[in-house]
Amino acid sequence: MCKRLLQLALFTILALVSPCLSRAQIVVVCSSQAPGLNNSVLATAIIPLLARAGYTVKTWDPAANGTDMELTPSQCALLVLPACTRLPERAILTVEHFLQLGGNVFAAGTPVGTVPMIPMPDGTWKTLGQVQRLQAFQPPSHIIMRPSAHTDLSLWSRSTNTSANPTVSKVVPVPVNGSDVSVLSTKISNLQGWDTFQSPMLTDPFPPGNTVTVFTARGDKNTGSLSVEWDDEDGSRWIAVVPLSTRWRRYALIPADFKPWMVPDARIAAGFLPQQANRISVGLAYSHTGAEPGAHWYEVAQLGTAPSSAAITQGDALAPQTALSPAYKFFRMHTAVRLMAAQIPGDEQRSTASRVVYPPGLMYSVQPRPGADGFMKNRLYREITLLTARDAVTQEWRGIPAALFIPGSVGKSMGLRLVFTPSSPKFYSDPVVKRLLQTTLVRIKRGIFLVEAGSQFYTLFKNQGCDMGAVVFYNSTAPSTARRCSVSVQVSNGSHVLWSHLWKLSVDAQQTSQCSATWTPDGAIPQKGEHVVTSLIVYGKVIDRSTMNIHEWLPPTKPMFVRTKSNGHFYLDNRLWRINGVNYLPSSGIATSHGLYFESWMSARSYDPRIVGRDLTRIKKLGFNAVSAFIYTRDIDAQNLLDFLWRCRNLGLRVNLSLRPGVADYLGEGREIAEQKSWANFRSIIERYQLRLNDTVFAYEISWEPSFGDYSHRVLLDAAWRRWVSAKYGTVAAADSAWKYKAPMASGLLTGPSDVQLTLPTGEFVRFVADYRAFLDSWLQQTFGESVQRIHSLDPNHLVSFRMASTGDGSYRWTGALPYQLEGLSRAVDFLSPECYGRVGDPSAERTIPFELGYARGVAPHLPVIWAETGMSVWDGGHGRDSVKLLKVEGHYYSVLYKATLRMNGDGIFFWWYPGGFRVNEGSDFGLVNEDGTNRPATLVVLKYGHQLLHLPISKSRYVYLKYNPAHHPDGPAGAFSALDRKFSTLLAAGKMPIPIPSPPRATR
Repeated sequence: MCKRLLQLALFTILALVSPCLSRAQIVVVCSSQAPGLNNSVLATAIIPLLARAGYTVKTWDPAANGTDMELTPSQCALLVLPACTRLPERAILTVEHFLQLGGNVFAAGTPVGTVPMIPMPDGTWKTLGQVQRLQAFQPPSHIIMRPSAHTDLSLWSRSTNTSANPTVSKVVPVPVNGSDVSVLSTKISNLQGWDTFQSPMLTDPFPPGNTVTVFTARGDKNTGSLSVEWDDEDGSRWIAVVPLSTRWRRYALIPADFKPWMVPDARIAAGFLPQQANRISVGLAYSHTGAEPGAHWYEVAQLGTAPSSAAITQGDALAPQTALSPAYKFFRMHTAVRLMAAQIPGDEQRSTASRVVYPPGLMYSVQPRPGADGFMKNRLYREITLLTARDAVTQEWRGIPAALFIPGSVGKSMGLRLVFTPSSPKFYSDPVVKRLLQTTLVRIKRGIFLVEAGSQFYTLFKNQGCDMGAVVFYNSTAPSTARRCSVSVQVSNGSHVLWSHLWKLSVDAQQTSQCSATWTPDGAIPQKGEHVVTSLIVYGKVIDRSTMNIHEWLPPTKPMFVRTKSNGHFYLDNRLWRINGVNYLPSSGIATSHGLYFESWMSARSYDPRIVGRDLTRIKKLGFNAVSAFIYTRDIDAQNLLDFLWRCRNLGLRVNLSLRPGVADYLGEGREIAEQKSWANFRSIIERYQLRLNDTVFAYEISWEPSFGDYSHRVLLDAAWRRWVSAKYGTVAAADSAWKYKAPMASGLLTGPSDVQLTLPTGEFVRFVADYRAFLDSWLQQTFGESVQRIHSLDPNHLVSFRMASTGDGSYRWTGALPYQLEGLSRAVDFLSPECYGRVGDPSAERTIPFELGYARGVAPHLPVIWAETGMSVWDGGHGRDSVKLLKVEGHYYSVLYKATLRMNGDGIFFWWYPGGFRVNEGSDFGLVNEDGTNRPATLVVLKYGHQLLHLPISKSRYVYLKYNPAHHPDGPAGAFSALDRKFSTLLAAGKMPIPIPSPPRATR
């Protein structure tokens, strides 16, 4: 058998022909025909374990011609893929079809199919990168741009946020295969956001039959990715990112490669439609190619389109699959680790710890996902951790090298997925691993599992009852079969059983069965919680188990709420309180493409207290004293916010809690309706969770990054603007006279300034814009002040504010959206909380960071000011991984924000965000720690400066006040910064704290 396997090379299939057979059938399929695909050594290590589990073996060679195979779950009980990163295209298609049918998979050496192997005419096999280089100058069938000495680049245009930094695009000759080829060469002097080169409007860029975007490109060593954008005739934007190398490559992008960017939700479902495309852009952008400032250079040739057949050079990588692919669903462990095997119920395993220590960087992990703990969760799947990696020195959690994923209550069409990340045969010879794998295979063959088990809630109110129970899933390929079992739930205080219940169930094949009963605590629950154990029993033997703790929340006997004083700072127990904080979402949401699962992390489906507890413990160890979090009203009944706040209180973490949906989510329906609907949301959350009594929460957020938008959005305020003008001037004619400017009209009625007028420093419209900004202040005061007052009437113990995006940013001159204004908000909220993104790396833009803090102090000396969000992504979109260089830049970014906050007496920072790893819907990684919990350069900066911020004393002796007249700056904070920059910078360099003071303050009426 082994000799035969050594002659083969790809992967293994286990096929269960019938549950009635005493030995299930296994098909081992390998091939030696494709260099780089040989996995026979790994297969040889695994197959004896499969045989001991009761299987027989067959083979399939997917690399050989004429050997396509159709697999169905009824034919194949478990598809085993050893060393499965490299697969032939035809194997990937077979695997994908099998997964769609709900087949079970065992993947060893994951991720699956991330390096498709492509057969070449000469019989060799190539990777995608190799094929791209071989075909570098193969032209597309339809040319959009073939650079030449006669190309008129004046028809193309540059789009950038930093026009002051020059970029040069020109056609140059380059030697290719002994002759010169003309290419478009672009040199960016200093990237500080985005810099792209945009075509003129195009007519039929995709002729009938063409759907593929084709071009040839390369970059310098500093330019590892390139963004390609198609604009649609309906205004939607679609962006793809490709990895660049210093060698020429030919790229062929299918429509699915283009992801929506600022596209209405109603349009996203249809995807990119080539027949509607009318303009293309290429270039770099922090949001897509990575936030790497400085000089960049790239070249593009032979830009055009082609039929779908041209996309064969892309290969067929496996579509995103839970726990299988792509690579971002796994992460590398950065320290030496030792493995701990799970104790499997019914297995008397003597040793659970491997003696082997694996060196740094060798071991990989699946992304953590919720387990079975908890009832009525309605999850897509349950993750069973089989191997836990712990730091060989500190014993801290580092990852999950092996796990079993079970279909959940709503995921029954998904098969079982057994995942072992290592690809080394030596790993599978470890006695601990061998025993664990063999026991797990027997468990899979048995096919019956707990999906959810235990208590409905993790933390209870006093005397609150809850449902106890379980959901059981039977994974059988025989549709007519059923399985009998029993479920036991016990609640104990550690020494005595307080409550128990036993159910008998019958579970049909590929179905779930549920049991439940209500339990009410008899007296107070101790601080350590009460223990809930759920056991799945078959023939008198426990074959699966779930354990969890239930806690109780009681209002503090001596609550200490965070207050503010008139000196403009926070106080806790009458002591100055600064914030060293981080925005929190759980690490279990990383790398998931399920949008609602990610966003509604407080929901029953998404929340796992073990993962959240591990995250929060790590956050506390880093020296943070606060977290920002959010909850939607749709997730109120899950009661997970109570558990989250209980855990934060035990760790000494205060919470800035966003209540969603907020005010701005309804403003399109009018201010009064927005106030009414948002108030209903706020009230329901505050009352449901008794937050008035909960001093772990220090503040509520009532909106999330709102702005006035562009002119098309601001026209919704025109009626209120006209009332404001009428109250001040009586008539528009009188206003025109006072403004010395003929105000613009829309349909015969007064309207507001244009987008450009709000960004220009001077013009005949200055008085007109000054009044419009004063009106906006009044609108902000009324709109958000009303909501704040309503909350205070219900809950006077908590502060109220919201994250204010680019409010106060002295570098902001974008016409796309007008930020809210600190002047108006300062009269509505309890503290100011702008955000800070970008800016670091450009000296002028960096100076706007301390300027914004000083600007806020000058506008509202009575209010604290914090950074509600700040951070940067370290993701390299083209290569699909974190950039080592960007990780260092992120550390510098953090240090700049800390230093500016310390220098300007700021009240705190909430970095965006805690968990490292890929955020699918945004294509980013803003994490301040690695996915395994180890430090990044940014983490080290937190450890260096966080303590200083927490203990920063008030130092107003260094304040120096700089007066400016807001009415003279139609461009808002950007205008004030330009006018004061020289004085501000000189004073800052001298160790002073310059505070811009509006004189006179802008009146709202």
